[in-house]
Amino acid sequence: MGRRVLYDPDSAAAKAAATLVSDAFDVREVEGWRLLDGVVILADSRADDLPTGDRIRVVALVESGGPWPQRCYALLPVDVTRPILARTIQNAFADLD
Repeated sequence: MGRRVLYDPDSAAAKAAATLVSDAFDVREVEGWRLLDGVVILADSRADDLPTGDRIRVVALVESGGPWPQRCYALLPVDVTRPILARTIQNAFADLD
């Protein structure tokens, strides 16, 4: 398929966003927050609790007004459209490369 995109299965917004790009990426639920290479789609401030690393980029889906996660590659609105989400994920992978 494509490059791996991980999402938080406990987040309805992350699940919905992952569905938007499932045709373009290898989308999977994150299991136990054990991250390897990938982009994680989140919907709340738990992004600050994620492990960091050179091979991880976090795209957080946020409500307007914050609080917003500090350690994210990108912040997008919860109701992000597919083209913007897909481009952001592509840019995150380009940054990893």
